[in-house]
Amino acid sequence: RLGIHLVYCRPYAPEGKGKLERWHRTVRTRFLTEVDFRNLSPDDINARLWAWVEQAYHRNGHDGLGDLTPLARYQQDLLRVGPLGEYAAIIDQLFYHRQSRKVRRDGAVSYGGRVYEVPYELSGQSIYLLVDPHRATPVGIEDGEGKSLGPVTALDPVANSHRPRTKPTDNALPEPAPATGLNPVESARSEVSSRTNEAWLGASKAESRLDNPCEAERKINKYAATTAIQPRNNTMYLQHFGLTHPPLDKKAPAL
Repeated sequence: RLGIHLVYCRPYAPEGKGKLERWHRTVRTRFLTEVDFRNLSPDDINARLWAWVEQAYHRNGHDGLGDLTPLARYQQDLLRVGPLGEYAAIIDQLFYHRQSRKVRRDGAVSYGGRVYEVPYELSGQSIYLLVDPHRATPVGIEDGEGKSLGPVTALDPVANSHRPRTKPTDNALPEPAPATGLNPVESARSEVSSRTNEAWLGASKAESRLDNPCEAERKINKYAATTAIQPRNNTMYLQHFGLTHPPLDKKAPAL
């Protein structure tokens, strides 16, 4: 992004990074040997290290610099230092860490022991998490070409499991569809109901000519079974035959 390429040295080859090895030697012989580490916290040690670098290391001449001090050598290049220009507004984003992740099927990724939600349409794809190194927190996602794919949202499983839930009310029910005049469902229901009543009425009239009421009821029930039509109420049929109870009912009066 800045046109800077980081070149790594080969492992276990100190001769390839002599300047850095010389720095380690200077720190060991001129700093570590002078510090009493007893009763010092890491912050106290770091404060002493930065003070030593600023007041001693940067102000002593180096053979590799032609006896110039590091501070003087740095000041020679100040004229070449220019403004950031267009990078000034995005300088923090340029130094975000990028971590490769594959989005799960539920549209989430994990980082640092936490789960983060990303746009669901990225499920199953590989993306890069943009991590702010100062806060160690993901702030966005990108594709492999550096194009922004949207934000990330930290999920709280504890809060999600205890969020309040309300029972649906009548107001939450969907509004019925506006009437269009002819209702095909109700028309079909009326047609079937009309044909059923006619069929039962015809059967009952035919069986009313039988002298045996028991035989009449048996034939009516047989007709209902063969036509898969069940009576809605037996009262109308008992009244038609002049009966108060079915003939085989235990409560039927003796003849």
